[in-house]
Amino acid sequence: MFAGIDLRDLIVIASCVVVFIAAIALAADKEHRHFQAGRPPFAGPPLAEMAQALDIPAYRLRNAFEEVGPPSRTPSQPPTEQQLAEHARRLAVALDVPVDRLRLVLAAHKPPAL
Repeated sequence: MFAGIDLRDLIVIASCVVVFIAAIALAADKEHRHFQAGRPPFAGPPLAEMAQALDIPAYRLRNAFEEVGPPSRTPSQPPTEQQLAEHARRLAVALDVPVDRLRLVLAAHKPPAL
């Protein structure tokens, strides 16, 4: 056919193009669903409200979240209950607040399910 390209190569190239277009379409659809729901696609926790509930400055809460990191290292999977408990414990230690009080605040400001 073309200089060294046979039918099998064209099928592989076409398959890659289809997968790429599908990935773009899925990403755009996810962005659209977030927009339709009236919330930004990657909204973080309401730090000011949470800090006020904990009686600490918002910058301390922001720093603790940055220091401790997310509860799960695998963003494609939701964290387990054990990971959430350990995350709350580590945040409480970083903030020097009781873990039970922090858990109440985290539960009250839990992001909505997608």
